[in-house]
Amino acid sequence: MIVTGASTDCVADHVFFGSDTWKIIETANCPVLIVPPKAGLDQLNKVVFATDFETGDLEAIMYLEVLSNTLDFRTEIVHVTVNGDMDKAMMEKAAAFNEKLADLKRPVTYKEIRGKEVVSRLNRISKQTGADMLAMTHHQYSFFKKLFSDSIAKQELAHQRIPLLIFPINYRSS
Repeated sequence: MIVTGASTDCVADHVFFGSDTWKIIETANCPVLIVPPKAGLDQLNKVVFATDFETGDLEAIMYLEVLSNTLDFRTEIVHVTVNGDMDKAMMEKAAAFNEKLADLKRPVTYKEIRGKEVVSRLNRISKQTGADMLAMTHHQYSFFKKLFSDSIAKQELAHQRIPLLIFPINYRSS
């Protein structure tokens, strides 16, 4: 795991110029923990993990399960459904994902939440549930994909209030 402090630059600097933290996330092949100024990890009771039901998410959850054995925290898994996002294929993917969650040794909770925008909803659910850390996977997109869409992880980094643990989507915990 790489641990780094979050930049104290303003949001506009992150959007227009990028950041060293983002460059680390984009190139890392291991989890990256970003701790914002004035946020601590002295008391870690609850981690919220944002999922989009990818296989890489299960690897990240297994990593969190091992980490929780040492640090004794609870993991709550959430999926933000944007209006019209849950078609039949997505519901099947969610069902298969939840079956695999049932095999975990430590109990985790799963919530399906609705919202208009993923990042604001993740921040709200983290605050409402008293999460001490937010975790998610990050898709490392091609150059052209990056031109037309901004990743949820990058958007979250710009609005970060609590520690953020980001797993590269191709991460393998073994």
